[in-house]
Amino acid sequence: SRRWVAALIRNTVSFHRRAPGFFPPSSGCPSEKGRSGTDGVGYNLNLPMPRECTDEEFVGVYKLALQKLVPAHDPDAVVLVVGADGVKGDPLVGAEGWHLSPEGLAECVRLTAEYCGGNKTRKLLVLGAGGYDPVTTARTFLLSTAAACEAARPGMLWKQLPKDVPQHSHFARYGPGFELISSSTSSVAGASDAHVGPTKQTEGISGSDERAKMLEDARKAVAVTSLFVQSRREMMDSSRFNSHGMDVSNCEAENWAVPKKKKKGGGGGRRRKKKQKALVDNDRDAS
Repeated sequence: SRRWVAALIRNTVSFHRRAPGFFPPSSGCPSEKGRSGTDGVGYNLNLPMPRECTDEEFVGVYKLALQKLVPAHDPDAVVLVVGADGVKGDPLVGAEGWHLSPEGLAECVRLTAEYCGGNKTRKLLVLGAGGYDPVTTARTFLLSTAAACEAARPGMLWKQLPKDVPQHSHFARYGPGFELISSSTSSVAGASDAHVGPTKQTEGISGSDERAKMLEDARKAVAVTSLFVQSRREMMDSSRFNSHGMDVSNCEAENWAVPKKKKKGGGGGRRRKKKQKALVDNDRDAS
């Protein structure tokens, strides 16, 4: 429906790299809250992540966003776009990109699937985007697909998938390790259980450290946006009820709150018309 689409588009969270060549200088910053003069102001959240962002840093901020924003928004559906060009070594992004692994991105999908699985009516749609190294992109999307099934099949990602790449026509391109889940990054499965606040590397570092500042700004932006959205939801919910505590949001559609006006006009009701007809018939008989 139009209302569902509008609500879906209005609630947007973007994790991205903000640097020359990625975004125009005037866009992609946390201060952009939505187009002025529209109902979407305050519902757009930009979270620029620093250069060479690691799995631990990214998953930590992502988990915080899920914990804060999903309950605040309470969406009917979540559309998650997984950009495989965030993986370390992507040939198009180059040295300015992140240092994520396919396992790190898949862990974000797994966490999202768990949050959606806790609400039987909330839907999850996972889309793929970016990724310019065929081998890395294929692994990323395969792991993300398995992670999206976690709500229905817990353990699908980290326990049920084979550790090695199965034999197929492009098997040789996955050498020399031929691993589906890299042994060097498998520990990311526990990264989502880590503390989501400032890490030991960023605690106590001065504000001149751009990396630490970007991570801290992202956490603050999540907290502020969640408070704003929650307050707006409470205000909208309170406006749905009248002074008697009755839900009047669908009064017009259900036609129960406002009584229908009686039609004015002569002729009276059915009994009066019948009585008048009887009097006319009696006059005819008498004449």
